Amino acid sequence: MELLISKLWIVWATVGLILLIVEMVTPTLFFAGMGIGAFLASVAAYYGANLYWQIIIFAIFSIIFTVYIKPIFKNSLLKLPKNDTNMYAYEGEKAKVLITINNEENTGRIRVFDEEWNAKSTDGQIFEKDEIVKIKYIKDMTAYVEKDGQ
Repeated sequence: MELLISKLWIVWATVGLILLIVEMVTPTLFFAGMGIGAFLASVAAYYGANLYWQIIIFAIFSIIFTVYIKPIFKNSLLKLPKNDTNMYAYEGEKAKVLITINNEENTGRIRVFDEEWNAKSTDGQIFEKDEIVKIKYIKDMTAYVEKDGQ
């Protein structure tokens, strides 16, 4: 028992590491606060604080993180810009008409960056070859385009 008490800082550090690993698997910012509290209790144990103070330090810093710091992190994470990926990244981009876009004849092909897409007009307008159009949205692997507003 004496050996465990003298090496209790290792136990706290291990608990902190495990809690941070659990936080990586379940990104709720709940276990991170307890992990930080465990690391701070580990520092206290290393410098000779008794078990009572180690538990107090663990509890206080876990509560402080959960009550005060977690909301700050959550709010800042919610404000991050959302980057569209895959085909949705093309919405709003300009494209060149390769084959005349005519909804009635079911024709139309565009090139956006280095990719070619089937295309239809959003309002039934006909776009001739080599015109520049703007991609309004993409649905069912077809780009729906409109006149470029320039």
